[in-house]
Amino acid sequence: MDSHIKKRIAVLCLLISLFLSHCREETKTTEVRFIDLTRELVRAEVENFDFNEDRDLKYHWKKNQGRYSGLKRSERWKNTQVTFLKNNDVFQNESKDSILFSPGSKYKFSETNGRFTFKFALGFLGRNGISRGGIFRIYSNSKLLAEWDLSNESQEKWFSYQQNLELNTDLVLEWKSEDSFLFLGNPILIPEEFGVNGYNLVFIVVDSLRSDALGCMGMQFPLSPQIDKFCKESIVFENHFVNANWTKPSMLSMFFGEYASNLGITNTGFSIYPVEKEILYNLSIKNIVSILREKGYYTESIMNNVFLLDYTGVGIDLGFHELSQIGKDIVDTEVITEESLSFLKNLPSSPFFLHINYNTPHGSYSPPESISKILESESSVSYSGVHPIIKRYYGEVRYTDVQVGKIIEQLKNQNLYDNTFIILTADHGDLFDEKHTFASNGVFGSRWGHGETHYDEEIRVPLLIKPPTAIQSLIKNRKIRTASSSVSIVPTLLALMGVENTKSGKKGKDYSPLILENKEVKEDFIYTEGRLSESFRTDDFKYVRRYPGFTNYLLGGAIPSSEKMEEIFDLKNDPNEYYNIAWKNPEVLSELRNLRKTQRLKKNSFYLSLPPSDQPYSGQFYISGGIYDVDIPESVQIQFGNRFYMNFRSEPGKSSLIRLYTNEPIYEFQLKLLSGYYPSKLKAGAWGVPAGEKVLKEKRFLFARVAPPGFETTKIPWIYNDFQLSGNSLNGETAIMADEVKNILKSWGYIHE
Repeated sequence: MDSHIKKRIAVLCLLISLFLSHCREETKTTEVRFIDLTRELVRAEVENFDFNEDRDLKYHWKKNQGRYSGLKRSERWKNTQVTFLKNNDVFQNESKDSILFSPGSKYKFSETNGRFTFKFALGFLGRNGISRGGIFRIYSNSKLLAEWDLSNESQEKWFSYQQNLELNTDLVLEWKSEDSFLFLGNPILIPEEFGVNGYNLVFIVVDSLRSDALGCMGMQFPLSPQIDKFCKESIVFENHFVNANWTKPSMLSMFFGEYASNLGITNTGFSIYPVEKEILYNLSIKNIVSILREKGYYTESIMNNVFLLDYTGVGIDLGFHELSQIGKDIVDTEVITEESLSFLKNLPSSPFFLHINYNTPHGSYSPPESISKILESESSVSYSGVHPIIKRYYGEVRYTDVQVGKIIEQLKNQNLYDNTFIILTADHGDLFDEKHTFASNGVFGSRWGHGETHYDEEIRVPLLIKPPTAIQSLIKNRKIRTASSSVSIVPTLLALMGVENTKSGKKGKDYSPLILENKEVKEDFIYTEGRLSESFRTDDFKYVRRYPGFTNYLLGGAIPSSEKMEEIFDLKNDPNEYYNIAWKNPEVLSELRNLRKTQRLKKNSFYLSLPPSDQPYSGQFYISGGIYDVDIPESVQIQFGNRFYMNFRSEPGKSSLIRLYTNEPIYEFQLKLLSGYYPSKLKAGAWGVPAGEKVLKEKRFLFARVAPPGFETTKIPWIYNDFQLSGNSLNGETAIMADEVKNILKSWGYIHE
């Protein structure tokens, strides 16, 4: 072919390509998001706002200040997550992310132009518990557009509204009342030309669902016919494990892609202390709710899970627009389903993220009698040899399967199924094996339960991901056989959804290359935390460690400070995990101990440097938050009294460095240090201040991000705390604290410049 003809053809192809590209750009849907007014508060002008948490609405404890609004600490109550009781028969509470109006206050949002549909809810509470309500008004460019008189309405009740608005330059919201605080719940402005591209997400968590309870995972009894159908269209993770063996830490790992303790929320018990919340909410790590909300998703959670409500004292706020909590056991299951179906029928906006959390088949295992009869009649395998309590568990699995089937059917009826990711997983399993239990464990007082061990039956759960139709043809690997864990759900899901992920935790792996391209993806190990315990699962072994001085009233002293503080199971030769080989294989034990040391949880740590001395140093630490771990040289002997006390003694003539990791980010501690038989001198913190009682009680005096100059060569014992859980670097607050301490110490004459 003539070279000139080749050039002309090449130019013609280029022109055609440019033309087609231009056409695609012209026809491309413009992404227009709704305006999330609670997130616009940082730019709003506010008049007459007056709220004091020590004075106002103290009687209504079901509220917490906004955690994701970006407002300054002193202004956070302008954004309030407030909860009203909706149905006392089933303990149903309805919580909405709201803008708080004090009597007579006004909010102005500038640069707001165009035609919108305004969707919102109104609810109010009287200053002293008795309310006469008030009038809510909407203005734009000084023109009154709409108003609602709530003077004759009941307080602590949500009223939903939808109003078409034409805004010119601004949006002004005003509350006129003498005695009432108004909550503007879930206020979103949907532009007339609204259109956001994105897949919907339905995230179903089934509490205590063991992996082997599903037919598609090998169950012989017909427990899950609906889920099994769903399984055929899903990506199935066949060896999936949770990163915590009970609900609170497991849910956090699942939503953040990071271990719960590394987020500041410790694994020892139900309560979450204020300091833990401060750590969590100040981290740069974002959960999947916040990430999707920033992308224009409407987010809602319908569940029976007190760990996802901040005001409960045992929970935290994930940033949902709305939460519906049904707290009564047994009857909660169908109510959760009905609320979920109602959400799908009346979508506030799309795309959406709906989290559904069933509390079945959690103990006490009480399925409807009709379900149990159906299960027995349909079973082709003899049901007679099954333990009665396990039968009850199976009944609740079948009962929950029916509910999941209703959700899937509704998605299909609403023509949402083909454009929706549906995730089904669990927060943990439950113990059935009589060789895996203790004298006192779980809801039933023996054998059945979770949270105390790390056996596979307790931490292995299902993970099914049903992708939208557009992605189905791209999938090359529907059976993920490699071991995976819950911290990998967020990165995998966001990658499959096409959502950029730079802000969630980094512990997990993105499995989308394995799913879409069949490229190898592998987690080096599976980490799981529990109440005062942790485990590492490799391809060959599982290593279980209980914290020093381990005590737990639930176990009735079943695990004393003995060889059971560490366990190793050979997963290839002992898949049932019956035989602890830790003390028969010192090389394997050493290898797994070293692995654990490289993967410790992030903890606040005390560092104590002991210089060479003619007399031995001895002493006792008391840590109110408990002891997670300790690093010591050979020159120091350690003895634990319980998880709060540690006694130590160093050899004379040798320098020693002790690092003690605290279990909870609570500062209170005591240190008794002797040199020989006499109390020893002690220096503290970044500047080596003489450590009297006053200094040791104040964390600001003990703070040092890194080892102070001269710390390891000191001639006087020196202690400091690194406060690792306050962040990875010296943030603004800790910098101010350091400057403040420095000025105080200068005034005392301890340091000079």
